Amino acid sequence: MNTASALAPTRDPGATGLSATGAAGRGALTVSDRAFARLLTEMLRRESASAAKPDVQVTAQERRAVEARADVSLYLPDGSLVEALAAMRRNVAIEFERQTGRRLAVLDLTVAEFDVGPNLRKGRVSR
Repeated sequence: MNTASALAPTRDPGATGLSATGAAGRGALTVSDRAFARLLTEMLRRESASAAKPDVQVTAQERRAVEARADVSLYLPDGSLVEALAAMRRNVAIEFERQTGRRLAVLDLTVAEFDVGPNLRKGRVSR
């Protein structure tokens, strides 16, 4: 018996979440809020390009969706802050769903601080 294919997740159109074929389909898959928060922390860190670690809290989770809030540190964007945060939220949501199979229904972002980088620390702004 090929164990890998017997445990591979498959979509069950009549149920929520993922199910597995065979004996593995008779149990529940639970992912802790902490695990989702760690995953989101790494995604936001990559997306923001800041060295500061985001503070992420999962505020709700269901079988198909997760809600979270995060305090992030950002470099000053070249354009609109609103557009930069919307792009960050969109990119993280896409990657989160790709990796977990769950939709990131809400991601509230708070800019806790701006990471000014070396150019602004020296009093220079590069454009």
